[in-house]
Amino acid sequence: GKAEAEDGTACFAKSVPNPAEVVEAWWCVTGLGVFEAYVNGVAVGHDFLKPGFTHFAKTKHSFCYDVTPLMRTGAGEVNEFASEVSAGWWRDKIVRFRGKRSAFRAMLILRHADGTETRVGTETTWLASGAAGPVLRAAIFDGEDYDARLASRGARHGRKKEVGRNRQGDVDEPLSLNSQLSAFAIENTEFAGDILPMEGPPVRLREDLAMEPVEAYVWQGVDGADEGHFGKVAVVRKYDGHRRPSMAIDKGETLVLDFGQNCAAVPEFVFCAARGVTLTARPAEMLNDGDGDKARHCDGPGGSAYIAEYRGARTRARYTFAGTGEEAYRPRFTFYGGRYLSITADGPVEIRRVRWIPVSSISAEAETASLETGDAALNRFIQNVLWGQRSNYLSVPTDCPQRAERLGWTADTQVFAKAASYNADVYGFLRKWMHDMRDSQRPDGAFPGVAPDALIGDSVHQLGWGDAGVIVPYVLWRHFGDPAIVRENWDAMERYVALVERMKFDSPEAREHQWADWLSLEKLETASGRAYVGGVKNVPPVKPDALVLWRYFGVCHWLWDARMMAEMATAIGGGVAYAAMAERALAYVREHFVDPADGMLIPLFRDMQTPALFALKLGILDEAPARATRDALLANIRDHGTCLQTGFLGTAILLDTLVDAAAAPDVAYSLLVQHGYPSWLYSVDQGATTVWESWDAYTVANGFSAGMRSFNHYAYGANFAWMMGTMAGIREDPAAPGWRHFLLAPLPDRRLGRATARYRSPYGDIESAWCYNADGTLSYRFAVPANTTATLLLPGEDAATLAAGTHERLRTPS
Repeated sequence: GKAEAEDGTACFAKSVPNPAEVVEAWWCVTGLGVFEAYVNGVAVGHDFLKPGFTHFAKTKHSFCYDVTPLMRTGAGEVNEFASEVSAGWWRDKIVRFRGKRSAFRAMLILRHADGTETRVGTETTWLASGAAGPVLRAAIFDGEDYDARLASRGARHGRKKEVGRNRQGDVDEPLSLNSQLSAFAIENTEFAGDILPMEGPPVRLREDLAMEPVEAYVWQGVDGADEGHFGKVAVVRKYDGHRRPSMAIDKGETLVLDFGQNCAAVPEFVFCAARGVTLTARPAEMLNDGDGDKARHCDGPGGSAYIAEYRGARTRARYTFAGTGEEAYRPRFTFYGGRYLSITADGPVEIRRVRWIPVSSISAEAETASLETGDAALNRFIQNVLWGQRSNYLSVPTDCPQRAERLGWTADTQVFAKAASYNADVYGFLRKWMHDMRDSQRPDGAFPGVAPDALIGDSVHQLGWGDAGVIVPYVLWRHFGDPAIVRENWDAMERYVALVERMKFDSPEAREHQWADWLSLEKLETASGRAYVGGVKNVPPVKPDALVLWRYFGVCHWLWDARMMAEMATAIGGGVAYAAMAERALAYVREHFVDPADGMLIPLFRDMQTPALFALKLGILDEAPARATRDALLANIRDHGTCLQTGFLGTAILLDTLVDAAAAPDVAYSLLVQHGYPSWLYSVDQGATTVWESWDAYTVANGFSAGMRSFNHYAYGANFAWMMGTMAGIREDPAAPGWRHFLLAPLPDRRLGRATARYRSPYGDIESAWCYNADGTLSYRFAVPANTTATLLLPGEDAATLAAGTHERLRTPS
């Protein structure tokens, strides 16, 4: 059953004597399920949540570690090797419980002083147990339950005595699972795919970003509850967030901790309680506000944790004390998403220290961009984008890190890929994800909505979602300059665009449902139900006008894909087939979606922003109709109070199109610095510390949205690429990807006052800064790394070449 599929961890152990003196030892390990491996009781490596999220049936990653420092090296000495493997990404809900048993596989390579080598693999002489340790339950959505009474003395079943350390000597005595495991291992034949060395960066704990609470209070009971209100929590104690003593909690009380930043993380506790007392910690992204007004969609009293958007995820950390004095605990087999912890216990607990440690595949060393402007709210939004990427680039580019989803949604990935590439070196990370995409590709060439294959998102023929299979390799090639990503994915991309040309998003699957311009405010939007006759999301029949809109968006992506394929074909020495395909796609769009009477888009689209954006971006219209469409688009924006109406797909191309195709940089900046609803800064004004899935997930005025309420969903952060590439002007040269030569084309705006950007390229830091001075002049400063050159493109001036070094310019704006 379901609970059975997620319960406990499987444990494996073997004692290995040294045939001769050991001078070098390597251990290569992998698992079916999230695992940790130990040598003589010490956890191996710094990687977290191994082996990562990959296609259930096709690919697993292995990790190889130099374990020599952990070994007893003398001839005849015995070393103990062990592992714990949980349900995660194998036999839990996120992959529809398809795995039946957790498993571990390893190869130990011992190199001896006499020049010989010994290899010891996993086989049926290993001891094993399905439930030998203190981890009672662990899964990606469910969190972790840990009973310290079941831990071995000192080593606590392989845990390091001091959490957060990873060095030899942190345990009182070596882990000895042999005394706990009585059964011999059996061969697991469930997985028949490829085991490959780890691709891209692993998941790590970001100790450099670890947080302690900025606010903490204990509440018990509720005041002011009535039929329409949950009431407000009665606070009985507060703890100073900066000068905090130990915190105490007793049965019936709830401790709320605010860490000040929403993110993907795990808690780390140092605490004490009597044997058998159980503490439960649940994360939350938000707190219920006011007096728990049910009309504001609160799910509890004001001041309590708001958890409605977790969508049934049991996510929690539950710890039962051994009663041995000060105990330390940090979950090892799951991760959480949130800003707050809501903590209860069934007996007195003293918490001496608690930290919230971010979890990410983006390391501190991988981060490559910084951007600061003269607008404090925009600076906060820029930080929100970075935190959203840190949170959601976690083994796969997830949509969100908190609820029962956390999946590799393809449209989210493709719209954000350019922004992600500025923020960090994501080449290896997204290259790995494209392997997941190829693993998940259907026989007809379709890419699904989610990769790797998982709980939901297996819909195919989805416009803008499947196109990630072309857009992401293209973005990576253009930004990082390595055509290997094109070659690796070429066959898969060819099969996809061939499918698109055949079906043109008019297949039965395409007509049944499209996510389309997800969460836009325009007519015929899907999530709101406006695309359906009954007005209910995903409930047929589909409105005929929605089918027309979907097919337009779909064939626009076909045109876009074909043009990208033509560029990539040139990069790898291909032919001209895709230039011809692009011409066919352009002709098809014009034939079916351009009104022959006036050359503009058909009337159905003329009161919408996103169709106009695609028409202008892709050059679908002739010159005069394009001007009229541009004017209508700008009027539409003005009529909406200078606010966007776009969703995931339209927002990603909005600012670039306004500048490059509509010649309206002033409007682009007006949207960027807009605080009204909907806008990027609107959520900042509502207290956001990450980017939200919907523009109004929460408002101070109206409370929580009745619709999409993920408070850590990075897709709308795609505009960071525009800020780096257009506002600051740091962009790759289209004719020479890879940053050996690049463009500096900043576009200042007086409303921001200043902007300072830095991008760490493979050759060194590129800097671009501009500032409006008190006397009305405009100062520019640029830094070009050694062994590179740049083309400088300042507004109203001829292009100039900059050599390596620092350059300054002073201009009087026209």
